[in-house]
Amino acid sequence: MAGPARPWWRVRPAVGRPGRAFWLLTAAWIGGGLALWAGLSAKPWLVARRPLLVLEAFLGPAATVPQVVSFKTAVEGQPWCCEVRYVDADEARREAGADERVRPLLEAYGANPFLRSFRVKLCQPLLESWHEAADWMKNQPGVVSVRAPSTQAPKLLENELLLRALVRGSAWGLGGFAVLAALFALALLASDLRQELRVYAELGATGTRRLARAVWALAAPSVLIAAGVVAALELVCVAGRLAGFWAVGPLRPLPDFPPGAGAILLAVAAGLPALVAAVAAGVRRP
Repeated sequence: MAGPARPWWRVRPAVGRPGRAFWLLTAAWIGGGLALWAGLSAKPWLVARRPLLVLEAFLGPAATVPQVVSFKTAVEGQPWCCEVRYVDADEARREAGADERVRPLLEAYGANPFLRSFRVKLCQPLLESWHEAADWMKNQPGVVSVRAPSTQAPKLLENELLLRALVRGSAWGLGGFAVLAALFALALLASDLRQELRVYAELGATGTRRLARAVWALAAPSVLIAAGVVAALELVCVAGRLAGFWAVGPLRPLPDFPPGAGAILLAVAAGLPALVAAVAAGVRRP
């Protein structure tokens, strides 16, 4: 006949007061997971939402074919260049003539006033390098002028900085509230556990045994709940990506749940119960 189970391997039942604590702990780790998702994904999300800005380098009439080829090769090797396209004078004139306000002026002018140019799309992660890219192109042989997004880029980056600070501030606020809620839930569980630990002490259990029991009773459900939250958020990301939800709406393109966020949540879910367990195992009620 099997012997009785070791009492320190038992987990508190999820009913009554422990049940309320477990539900509060679940809500806390859900909030913590969402806070980590938002805080760690704020910058990648904002970078992915950046529009493609274009720098246009105009070539002088005296620019030779080798200079044109050399410029294209050189600019394609720059880290901030995602795409470069050559535009001849005739194409530039046709594009301008598509505007009804400009067409009469071109017809009156007669000749083609446009220069050959290269249109360079800046990579989204390196949009901050737009000024450096413009200065680099101005110094290339055959280039007479560069049209840069000198108004659009600084305004875009400034608004992005403010939005990033708002998102991260909200995320860390939610994370702090989640930690406090988790501590309160763990304190409720620990208060019910003290009676059990006092019985173990009266029966001669060592301090190490009582600490192990307290850590297991608090950390096991906490880590399991946190692992379930991480798995649920990962599944939400997969389902959202397959269904195309992340590609539409005001939050597009929403990044996936960061792998590092799951590791942080699990570490906190294990560390906080261990801290509370150490206090519960060492404090005795008279």
